[in-house]
Amino acid sequence: MHDVTPNVVSKYRFVYCHNPSPFYRRAGLRELTIEPSFFVFRYLYSFFYRFNIRKNDAIFVQQQWLAKAFKERYDVNNIVVSYPTDSRNSDNNVDVRVKEFADDKIIRVIYPAVPRVFKNYEYLFQVAELVEKDGGFSFNVTIDGSENKYSKELYRKYSHLRNANFLGYQSAKMMKQAYQNSDVLCFPSMLETWGLPISEAKDYGLRIFAADLPYAHETVGKYPYASFFSPGSPKELANLLLDLRNQKNDFSFSNKGNNSDDNHSDSREIFGWDDFLKFIIYKVKND
Repeated sequence: MHDVTPNVVSKYRFVYCHNPSPFYRRAGLRELTIEPSFFVFRYLYSFFYRFNIRKNDAIFVQQQWLAKAFKERYDVNNIVVSYPTDSRNSDNNVDVRVKEFADDKIIRVIYPAVPRVFKNYEYLFQVAELVEKDGGFSFNVTIDGSENKYSKELYRKYSHLRNANFLGYQSAKMMKQAYQNSDVLCFPSMLETWGLPISEAKDYGLRIFAADLPYAHETVGKYPYASFFSPGSPKELANLLLDLRNQKNDFSFSNKGNNSDDNHSDSREIFGWDDFLKFIIYKVKND
């Protein structure tokens, strides 16, 4: 049921596809050098998904953009968008309040992500370089250079930055504290099926700067304190952060640039894991 459809004898078949690597569009020498396994899987997974995919009674994905991609690439229509969380109520909550700044002198930025090549950590460090002289920002990341080749290279290249803090792995309790001590989530990842830190940042009332990509638009939803940037232009995010610093006393976002409706695939939607299980049980009992 996980990603690849097995060749088994069964009255009902379901597959849950949550590896978006086949749809990563810029795999090249950088990816091959830094994370060869990702480079290989980016190509192999496209064939893995195709194998037996039409034999399934339902194909589950986590977002509408992924449903559209599967329909276009594999010519399948029995796709169900199974959201890992039910954000319908929170997206309609017009009373959400943005968190107060934690410090009068420093805007604290957090980016919680594992060190994978598609997480685009270099981008955030390049932003940190651009605003370092300003002295008004602190960039906190959840790696410490010991995890793998990629994080080791990031630490070697950027640990000299005075405004960059390599926190390392954070437990759930530590992450809660980290969110409480942060003002802004910057999320430059190039590839996600959901982007859980975006949902978590919404729960804590953080301001969100996210990559201008389909997954981020969907996860941000109608959250009012968010804006989007090109994940290939560090100067763009640097300017957004500087604008935030200069206007922080009357800070307000209007979810600028969110085009999440453009990703809609007309696939059936279910919300949360309870609905996911209910859907399968209903399908089996009523077919």
